[in-house]
Amino acid sequence: MAPHKQRTFGGGAIALGSLCVALAGCAEGASLATGDGEGSSSSSGEGPGDDGSSDGGDPARSPVDDPVVPLDVAAIELEARCLPLDAAPLQRSVSPEGHLWLRESAGQWRVLDPFGRQAHQSLSPTVAALRAWSADHAFVIDAGTLWSVHDELALPLGWPASLPEPTALCGDPSSDANGFVLADGLLQRDRGQWWEWTLPSDEPWADVAWLADNAGTCVGPEGELWLARRDGEVWRVTGDEATRVDELHGAIAATFVEDLGVAAVHDDALVVGRPHALRRHHFEAGAVQAVSGGGDTLWIVAAGALFRMQDGEVLAAHTDGAPIDARTIMADAGGGVWLLDAPDPQRPGASGRACHLRPSPPIRVEGVHNLERVAADAVEIAVQVHSGTALSAARLDGEPLAVESDGIGHWIAAPVAVGEGWHELELLASGSRGATTRTLRFEQRRVGDLTWSSHVEPLFQEHCAGAACHGPDLAAGTTRPDLSTYEAWIEREEGIVDRVVIKGDMPPYGARKDSWGLDAQLTISEWFESGAARGEQ
Repeated sequence: MAPHKQRTFGGGAIALGSLCVALAGCAEGASLATGDGEGSSSSSGEGPGDDGSSDGGDPARSPVDDPVVPLDVAAIELEARCLPLDAAPLQRSVSPEGHLWLRESAGQWRVLDPFGRQAHQSLSPTVAALRAWSADHAFVIDAGTLWSVHDELALPLGWPASLPEPTALCGDPSSDANGFVLADGLLQRDRGQWWEWTLPSDEPWADVAWLADNAGTCVGPEGELWLARRDGEVWRVTGDEATRVDELHGAIAATFVEDLGVAAVHDDALVVGRPHALRRHHFEAGAVQAVSGGGDTLWIVAAGALFRMQDGEVLAAHTDGAPIDARTIMADAGGGVWLLDAPDPQRPGASGRACHLRPSPPIRVEGVHNLERVAADAVEIAVQVHSGTALSAARLDGEPLAVESDGIGHWIAAPVAVGEGWHELELLASGSRGATTRTLRFEQRRVGDLTWSSHVEPLFQEHCAGAACHGPDLAAGTTRPDLSTYEAWIEREEGIVDRVVIKGDMPPYGARKDSWGLDAQLTISEWFESGAARGEQ
């Protein structure tokens, strides 16, 4: 695996609030979120190059070891809520909680809700790309910049004039570390700066064909991205390393699934897993055509039929005892999936349909999204359940979460403090139509003021303090500076930021510990940007 390099734009002078450079389409393994929205399709390619990356393939795998999903595989019965479509949407996007935005004309969008409601939104007719985020909130690219739209009110997100115009987005570009933006490269906003993620060769990711996501989220629980270049290369990228996965070369679409890894369409088969533990699944029904992931659930279209994979088990999807024909699918984080069938132009007057499918009544969470990174030290959680069901239990990190009902299907919790690290919300709703469970994970990233004594000096002691590095016991005549004091860091701020943050070549790769990574770089960068406080001595 080659080290993954990053650099900031404007030497850290650009202080913004989030990321999300948009790959064209950024859909469930489809081309990124650009003007044609989300789906489950395409890209192709060429062989690997000599760029110093590692290869994630498995040369020992034999086709005879590949599992085959039989025609008579067991089925799961799904509930369906369908609404007619008079015309094929010009653009589409689904929010993490399942709100489906459909562009019906240049400036008109129809928003469908798994709970049965629908609304309309009027946006600029020149919107180039849209990422749905809730029933009335979306992020868009228009007029060469990023916007946040709430109830049709568009507010600019401050795209720097020094950067190329964005072309696509995935995730939330208004909060730190929750998405990416494509703009002649792959960019992320974090800790008040824009970061460019580059190839191990230090070249930009300027030719991204698709970026895998999970119900609108494109950053996995390990901080990983899965992406493909237009030449067919597929990569798993984190803040510390980039791995080219040669066994997935030429995959036409991908998503990622919690606790499973990537799920890609490759040579008419489904390939799932992690770089060195990929498994290829064939379907007797025929070629795999599309995939879409939400939470721990993977939806698959094979030979026009819908299947679901969860906990390693593949089931055929049925409604009213019959298989489901499917083409375009878009998963949500609650375990459901939207299915779109456009009107048939060969049948004048015949309408298409948009159907939301799920195995049990939906549970919606507000206040935090699945796999979201939050900076606040407290979260406010609200839960909505379907009519005929009630919230039976709520637990946060295994402890009961007190919630109160508003009497109309919403349960609200008082703000609850959360510490640094990952947290798990577990919900149970029950009623006349059975029980529904849902699990949601989110990460709280460190909050509070950074200081030399509490945050930066411990990094120095672990990674830089040796006599062969920058400690106080340097050999006579060495040209390396002693950086063991607060004053030394203040004096050499420009050089430290250049080598540690922008170029990323300190600590040296050959002497770098496994515990050094992006978070350490961001801590040092943010400490300088926020005033370089000394803290307790």
